[in-house]
Amino acid sequence: MSWFFFGISFAAGKRMCLDISFGTAIIELTLSQLLYFFNWKLPNGTNPHEFDMAGSFGMGPWKRNELNVMVIPFFP
Repeated sequence: MSWFFFGISFAAGKRMCLDISFGTAIIELTLSQLLYFFNWKLPNGTNPHEFDMAGSFGMGPWKRNELNVMVIPFFP
């Protein structure tokens, strides 16, 4: 998600969203839990330099090609 579009949709104008800080905190908490509680691996020994990371243009930031990863639960 682009922070530019997030900021415009919630914090633009006279009647801006009062919970923008709460929404940002929830997004950061969710992302940190996904990164901590799961191991992310590339399938079949794929080299990270082989991926096409180009994006496409539109209303939001999108990747042209899907990024496939293997998700393995991590128990600390």
